[in-house]
Amino acid sequence: MNENNSRLTFFVIEDSRGDFVLIEDYLNEQFTRPSITHAKTFREAQSVFETENMSDYDCILLDLSLPDKSGKELIEFVLKMAGGTAVIVLTGYTDLSFSVESLETGVSDYLLKDELSASLLHKSIIYSIKRNDFSEKIKASETKYRRLFELSPEPMWLSDSSSRRFLDVNQAAVEHYGYSKDEFL
Repeated sequence: MNENNSRLTFFVIEDSRGDFVLIEDYLNEQFTRPSITHAKTFREAQSVFETENMSDYDCILLDLSLPDKSGKELIEFVLKMAGGTAVIVLTGYTDLSFSVESLETGVSDYLLKDELSASLLHKSIIYSIKRNDFSEKIKASETKYRRLFELSPEPMWLSDSSSRRFLDVNQAAVEHYGYSKDEFL
């Protein structure tokens, strides 16, 4: 992600020409020379996902209802294809329970088009990108320390201090003590 807001790259999946023009205007107003890729249908978006490297994008702005796919199924597909790229849903639907469900699935933000402004979109994009970057760093750190634990030549285990039950053991502990991992746990 570009730290200084210059030349951020967006993938806007929006079927309404008027809504796209408004989003494009907001992006141009708030960011320096944004690069914008536009898809009007699910099929066009699918083609972009198959041919482009999503890590080159800073943010995906997704309309919740396209002519050829909508709702939860659309969100799940886009999140799967987006990799680590922030996905912000832009919709006209005010269904609170669906918005919460969308956020639980991994969407970075859920904005209503009727309430959308240049500053709100800017704030949501910046927060979402920062949050995604932080999340990716945490995942990388967890992976690193998981590997250190697993590959350590020293027997190691994790236990719950109150119940004293084993939560995990590494291969060195299995080999050293002669118990299987299942027996430890």
